[in-house]
Amino acid sequence: GVGGLKTVNLWQEGAGKSTLADHICAQVQKENGTAYLFDTESAREKKYTQRIGVDPEKLQVFSAKD
Repeated sequence: GVGGLKTVNLWQEGAGKSTLADHICAQVQKENGTAYLFDTESAREKKYTQRIGVDPEKLQVFSAKD
């Protein structure tokens, strides 16, 4: 959940799950918070997330490989 909001599951391919997660992580980091990402697809595009505003060095990622 985000800020006490209910978690919503989006399963359809191309529904924007990763983009939504990236924007949330960028906003959390912008507010000096720590963003945690559970990456079940292990298909992160580092350059794309950086353009959105995510600092990958400060992002706590848990992947399916972990």
